[in-house]
Amino acid sequence: EEKILNGVTSVTTETGYKFDKEGLSISKTGEPMKSILDNDGLKVYRDSTVMLKANSNEVYTQNLIVNTYFVQRPIRREQGISISDGNSVGVVEYWVGTGDDR
Repeated sequence: EEKILNGVTSVTTETGYKFDKEGLSISKTGEPMKSILDNDGLKVYRDSTVMLKANSNEVYTQNLIVNTYFVQRPIRREQGISISDGNSVGVVEYWVGTGDDR
């Protein structure tokens, strides 16, 4: 057992984990994915492209797959009538935003 009395400034493991003043970085040589966790939040990269960013202001992702439920706000729900036959009634949801709101 090794005991360090004054601490260390950086820890790097053989499996690609590095913990230093920049935060926790997880990457492996030759692999396209890299994750960085710090006081600002979490970023996941594929090569140099940010695939996921989560911080106190936003959660941004390039791709999203939801298996059960996903709620997007702000939304507006109301009763809707089918355009095709003019009689069918259902629930209509409208998302308010541009898609570029990040």
